[in-house]
Amino acid sequence: MSSVETVVAASVGCYINSKLCGRVGSFVFTINDPKKAIEGIDIPFVLEWAPTRTSVSGTLGLWRTAGDGGVEGLGMAAVGANIIRERYFTLQLITRKSEITIFQCDNCVIQSQTWNIQEKTRMTGMVSFSGILSSNEVT
Repeated sequence: MSSVETVVAASVGCYINSKLCGRVGSFVFTINDPKKAIEGIDIPFVLEWAPTRTSVSGTLGLWRTAGDGGVEGLGMAAVGANIIRERYFTLQLITRKSEITIFQCDNCVIQSQTWNIQEKTRMTGMVSFSGILSSNEVT
């Protein structure tokens, strides 16, 4: 009998541009596959659903360490005047034990970054991203 491996956060590594990032505290992603209703004249119901543009977005929770450079240091965003030469980045979630890619998003860009520092706590950030292509262990 085969056993089923449940994905547990502690067993998943987050890779940014193929490099393991050990400062990730949370990862949320959304894949939207919207459909448009095709309707007929004088028919009170939808005849068909037509696929439209798929979009990928998400939020990455990070811990900040002194001297790491934040998302710019991770190669996710350009710094200052280099913004016009900013490149896409890739995000991957890979299980450590079986090395299965459970999520991959190529051609990502940073939409926003918010950093929070409070007394007697770690500095944490929430980084919102959007991507063009996504895949998992099936696709």
